[in-house]
Amino acid sequence: MVREYPKTTNRIKPTKGTSWGLVQAAIFLLGRTRSFLDVIPVTVKNVAEGFKAVMEVIVKELEEDKLRLVMVFADKEFAVNEVIRYLLELGLDFVISAKVQMYKKYKGMLQDVDVSFGGVRYTGFLCVRYGSGAYLIILRKEDGKIIAFLVRREMDLYDAIVLAEMYRERWGIENAFRSLEEFRIRTRTCDVRKELVLVLLSYLLLNVWFLIRSWRKVKLWEFSVSLSNLLDREVRVEQGRAFREVKTPFP
Repeated sequence: MVREYPKTTNRIKPTKGTSWGLVQAAIFLLGRTRSFLDVIPVTVKNVAEGFKAVMEVIVKELEEDKLRLVMVFADKEFAVNEVIRYLLELGLDFVISAKVQMYKKYKGMLQDVDVSFGGVRYTGFLCVRYGSGAYLIILRKEDGKIIAFLVRREMDLYDAIVLAEMYRERWGIENAFRSLEEFRIRTRTCDVRKELVLVLLSYLLLNVWFLIRSWRKVKLWEFSVSLSNLLDREVRVEQGRAFREVKTPFP
C-alpha cells in the first residue's frame, strides 16, 4: 500500500551505476506481500518530528511481521541532532548523508589511501567523532569527489567503503520505487491478467538485457532507451501503413 506521494518525486533520472531495473522487478513482487512497508512522506518543516512518526510506524509494522529493523539510511535533510540522538537511543545502526558544512573543515585532514571497491577507487579517508555522539566518515574518490556520512560507531576504511556502497544501492532502490510507482499510476488496472502480462513482459525484457550484457557491456538504462526508441519507430511504421491502407481506394 502506498500513501500520498509527493508530486516532486515523479520525475526520475536514473543515475550512473544504479541498477534500478533489477530493483523494480523485486519491488514489484514485494509490493504484493504483507511485509512491504507503507511509504510515508516526511515534511521538511519538522524533520525530526516527521522522522520519529515514520519510525514508529515502521517499527510497529515490522513487529507485526516478526521482523527487526537493524539499519537506517537517510538523506542529508535528516542530518540533525534530534534525529541522530533519537537513533542512538533506539540503538540502531544508521548511515545519514552529511551536509557540506559538517565535513568542510576536515577535507584537508584526510589520510591518503589507495583502495578500489566496486569499480570505484578511493584515495582519502577520515573517521572523527562528531556531535550528538555520532561519527563522521569522509571518503575521497579518485576524481576528488567527497562522500561523507554519519554513523553510529567508529569504523575502519574497509567498513566505511562497504557502507558507502550500501548507501549507493539504497539510492538505487529509492529511484526504482519512484519510477515504478509512476509506471503503476499510468498503467493502473484492476484486471489481474493484464498485470500478469506486464510482469511477464518485464521479466522477458530483463532476461533479454542479461543476454545482451553478456555480449557487450551495456547499462540497463541504455538498453531500455534503445528498446523504447525501437518500439516507437515500429509504432510509427504501423501507423503509417494503416494510414496508407485507409487512403488506398478499393478496386
